[in-house]
Order: sequence, then structure tokens, then C-alpha cells
Amino acid sequence: MKQICRFIFILPTFLFISCSFHQVAEDKDPWIEMEKTSCRGQCPEFKVSFYSDGRAIYEGYSFAPRTGKYYARLSGKDFEKLKNMVTTYQPDSFQNNYLSLRPDLPTTYIRYTSGGKIRIITDYDNAPEGLKKFEEELEKLTERLSWKKFR
Repeated sequence: MKQICRFIFILPTFLFISCSFHQVAEDKDPWIEMEKTSCRGQCPEFKVSFYSDGRAIYEGYSFAPRTGKYYARLSGKDFEKLKNMVTTYQPDSFQNNYLSLRPDLPTTYIRYTSGGKIRIITDYDNAPEGLKKFEEELEKLTERLSWKKFR
């Protein structure tokens, strides 16, 4: 009877610890992340993170197509498409900041990890066409994924 009680106590503890380690594994730095901020109007505010293992995490806020935290897995085809986007648009070639004095515009942040270094590109205004297209392609990929809400 004592062994059964120990087992009943130890099993949930083990499961709790396993879940904790699983959560830590999910918190590693994303490979590519795009964050769009709000504006004075109804600009969608969200963040989407793509990981090198094919995971994706979406956090939607005000005026976003979905609100809350979601996860998805990229298919092999979508992951290849994402790699091709990086090759085509070369995020390393852009400046760090594209700014202006115009007030109340939404900002798009692209965080890109390459060679162990994290690069952040801030697009507030006046970004080149290549960066805008890269952002559009990331957004299209985000819309195509089958998102599941975190519990």
C-alpha cells in the first residue's frame, strides 16, 4: 500500500516536471520573428515567431485576425518557402532602422537570428520595397498556417 501511495505521489510530480522542461524547450530564441504594433487607428497588433525546428507561435492583440496565443507547425513545403524568403530578401542587407517624424504609424519589427547573432530591423516608415515584400510574405505565410490555441 505504501508503494502505491508513493507511486501516486511521484507520478504527478514527474509529469509536472516533464511539462516544465517541455515549456523551457519551447522558449528558445526564434529564427525569424515579426511583430506589428498598433497605431492610432485599427492596425492589427500581433507577433509571430518562426523557429528553426518548424514550430511557429502567434500572439494576437488588438485588431489582429485572432487574439490570444496560438501555435502551429510549418509543413516541409512552408519551411522551405520561409528559407527561400530569407535567401531572396536577405534580411542582413537591410539597415537597422527605417524611421520618420510622421506620428502614429504602426511599426514592424523583424528579428532575425543568423550565426548566433540576433538582428532587429525597425520599420516605422520609408523602408525599401524589398523589406516591405519580405514583411508581406511573412504575413501571408502566417495567414496560411493552421493555428491551434494554447490552453
